[in-house]
Amino acid sequence: MLIIEDAPDDVELLLLTLRRAGLKPDYRVVDTVSGIEDALGNHAWDIVLADFNVPGTDFATILRLSKTADPDRPVIVVSGSIGEETAVELMRNGVADLILKSNMARLAPAIVRELTAARQELARREADQRFRNIVEVTGDWIWETDEAHRFTFFSEATERSSWLDAAGNLGKTRWELTDAEPDGDQDWRQHKADLAARRAFRNYRVCFGKDAGRHHLVSSGVPFFDRNGVWRGYRGITRDETPIIEAYRRAEEAETLLHDAVDSISEGFVVFDAEDRVVMVNEAYRSFHAEIADIIKPGATFEELLKAAIACGIYPDAVEHEAEWLAARMAEHRDLSGNSLRRLKDGRWMLVTERRMRNGGTAGLRMDITALKTAEAERDYLSYHDAITGLPNQALFTDRLAQALVQMHRSGVSVAVLSLELTSLADIRVSQGLEAGEAALHETGNRIQAALAAGDTVAHVGNGRYLAFSGESGCEAKLAATIARVLRSTEQGFEFNGADVPLRIAIGVSVAPSDGEEPDGLIRAATTALSGVKANPLRRYQFYRAEMTKAAVFRWNMEADLRRAIEKKEFLLHYQPQLDTRSYRVVGVEALLRWAHPEHGMISPGQFIPVAEETGLIVPLGEYALRLACTEARGWHDQLAVSVPVAVNLSAVQLAEAGLEDTVTAILRETGLPPSMLKLELTESAILSDAAAATRTMQRLAEGGIRFALDDFGMEHSSLSYLSRLPIDTLKVDYAFVSKMTEDRAHAALVQAIISMTHSLGMVAIAEGVERSDQLFYLQAYGCDALQGFLFSRPLPLAALLQVLAAGIVMPAAA
Repeated sequence: MLIIEDAPDDVELLLLTLRRAGLKPDYRVVDTVSGIEDALGNHAWDIVLADFNVPGTDFATILRLSKTADPDRPVIVVSGSIGEETAVELMRNGVADLILKSNMARLAPAIVRELTAARQELARREADQRFRNIVEVTGDWIWETDEAHRFTFFSEATERSSWLDAAGNLGKTRWELTDAEPDGDQDWRQHKADLAARRAFRNYRVCFGKDAGRHHLVSSGVPFFDRNGVWRGYRGITRDETPIIEAYRRAEEAETLLHDAVDSISEGFVVFDAEDRVVMVNEAYRSFHAEIADIIKPGATFEELLKAAIACGIYPDAVEHEAEWLAARMAEHRDLSGNSLRRLKDGRWMLVTERRMRNGGTAGLRMDITALKTAEAERDYLSYHDAITGLPNQALFTDRLAQALVQMHRSGVSVAVLSLELTSLADIRVSQGLEAGEAALHETGNRIQAALAAGDTVAHVGNGRYLAFSGESGCEAKLAATIARVLRSTEQGFEFNGADVPLRIAIGVSVAPSDGEEPDGLIRAATTALSGVKANPLRRYQFYRAEMTKAAVFRWNMEADLRRAIEKKEFLLHYQPQLDTRSYRVVGVEALLRWAHPEHGMISPGQFIPVAEETGLIVPLGEYALRLACTEARGWHDQLAVSVPVAVNLSAVQLAEAGLEDTVTAILRETGLPPSMLKLELTESAILSDAAAATRTMQRLAEGGIRFALDDFGMEHSSLSYLSRLPIDTLKVDYAFVSKMTEDRAHAALVQAIISMTHSLGMVAIAEGVERSDQLFYLQAYGCDALQGFLFSRPLPLAALLQVLAAGIVMPAAA
């Protein structure tokens, strides 16, 4: 009980009155607005007793605070005196009762009455909520109609229906609903009789909707009456039994479908009862045993069918020992020991599957798995042979090589292992297509096999790589002759679809026992030698040397170190200034990557860049270099207020990356470097490896303000038509031309022509590798725009570069 009263004596009188009446309330007394708010906010009071006149507030405020906290909590006014009009107004505003302090005898009964009424109202509400919860939880629909059988209420479950417009059907009778009709005349007559007699009805069925959207509803209802016994309509429940009816319909369809399916499936199907007599059989089962098809019918026993099949020779493996075969087959059938295979006399393979049913009978399948057995044989073949050429694969080759090595120990004749590669395969696929590539693989494998002795083995191990071993290696002359035959076998190309297709192979050779006595080691040695041949296109074959393994280990270690170095950021950039040819003013810098190895010191890019490109590490390495260059260029842009652009090299691997554009854009956004201060340098070979894709990537980047320079111009067989279409603004004359132009007229003319062509295309010409004063004079005479080289500056660390940028010019060393 919350007591709102400022007079302590009145509070004591109120509590004394309640104790005498046997009431012992848990109470709190407050007399300020803040006290009232605190009390109402922190406790759930059953009832509030309030004086009408409390200093510092008015009763309207007290009543509002109480009703805001709990609208249903009774408030009783206990006051010394109050006018009639005020009393009426208070009752109208929700006061439960008015008790005069001169008539406190009414207080306890009033409290008991209000608390009882409040509890009854709460119980009624809880019961009502309980009913509503039950109604809404059930998936059935609750409804109500009036005396004219018009719907006046639908539960929320009805409103959730996607096909019934509950709101639109209020006010309609059951028979006025759109597309509604009874399931049968008898149901409809009985329903009308129940309604006329105002009786309860059960399971009245009606169809609602048409065709595929038809729903089947079942309704039950009871009449209800008011307090005076006057009939007011029906209340009831409706269940949508469409899923049940559809399930019955599907079951009937399934039974029909089963019979049709049994007759239509390609597998033989048969059902035997508990006494092993045929109950159901399809035509496919009869076709497996066409010779005895006339006796395969309901009533025939399983044993009778087996004996007839043996007599007709259907099971050739049972002919010579019929009794044993029959006994074993009957035991399988009785015990259902699992699937079994049967070979028919026409060569087909049949898989027999039998399963016991709950009624004691047996269901059996007969499946023709001849195709599967053929596929298994092919799989077994392919597990040891190459799918494209039909040659042995590496597993079979290794096995045969191991046998040859065993024979080598007995005979004392050495064995040579050849690792071969069709190096022209990529060109064939690009120029003639994949089909020509497969034909080339076939032809190469056949020619290698023809060049070897009859007992030697050739294997295709994938993507134009072959392995072979030769037992004709008793002496060096014989081995040389064998290798020569293999090379001559591919000197002539072959014709494919009217085109001459070239065949070029490279060979690495290892010899047992000098290079090893284990198959894997010999293969590795030959493959290592092959790598040396591929690195030197002038050679066609090479024997293995121990130094090759050391080089391979060095390369492997470098790859591992590269991965670690990228993670630990061991790389830094040096910058070589690019200078205006006349004024020697710094017009750009080229970023050059350096590797500060913690053990080996500075490592030349010529050592690690090829490894990075071969392994794909050039992508993260190039992204690191680009981000570092942009970061440092932003630094000198802000620190020195100079807008000298930085040129960063892109490899062919980076240019081929699908996300290059996003990577460059993100780095510029992260570092804040203006796009105009970044120039990307590309070689002709990087662009021409996929000119169309490179053009698209470069054009998109150029649209964002990034510029491009073509490096090493003239070193590849480039197409000037590509050059004119690419967004390139700078062309760099390669060091190979610059270094010889003062001694060789042809080179001088070539440099002059390149510069002239560059200007005619609206580009800037930069000469690389300028090391001598005479080269400078030539380039000035030819009108070259800019240059870089040791004559002016070697690549500089960042600190030294900042000094150069601050000065703005670099004079030639000879000046």
